[in-house]
Amino acid sequence: MPVRQADNSRINKDVSFENQVEPVRDTHNSLINKNVSLGNEIVPVGRRHVFQKKEKISLKNEIELVFAKGESFLLYPLRVIYVQHPPTSGAQAAILISVPKKRLKKAVSRNRVKRFVREAYRLNKNELVKSLAETGKNLLAAFVFVGNSLPDYHEVEISLKNSLVELNKRL
Repeated sequence: MPVRQADNSRINKDVSFENQVEPVRDTHNSLINKNVSLGNEIVPVGRRHVFQKKEKISLKNEIELVFAKGESFLLYPLRVIYVQHPPTSGAQAAILISVPKKRLKKAVSRNRVKRFVREAYRLNKNELVKSLAETGKNLLAAFVFVGNSLPDYHEVEISLKNSLVELNKRL
């Protein structure tokens, strides 16, 4: 069977690839097309709302410090326990999310609430982190779920937004 040759007559031969700039990629190999200015800092578009590992409280001594010496307030369905102390990870603010088995029996429900809190924090933490940076303070905070039933995302987000505003006032 004879091999057909491609018809190259439709290809635009005037296109030059010499002056094109290769797209910028961040550390996770995703494209960054442009930058956005947030106050004095310039943040890549794809990296504005992230919840990094260094923003999580994971050391036993930090967890004990928050629960032993921290102040607390309640904005249903979340209790917020916080202490002004620099996290060892180097983040401006580090958080812990806890959903007791006593409140929600099924692990699926507990994990869902933790995802809700983590997502709401990730999207709304900017004001808190900005004010902490301006004042030079650091924060360790624990968000403990105190509801008895599985909430929807909007209920958790409203509670967390109000909690962050309250934290800002108290610091």
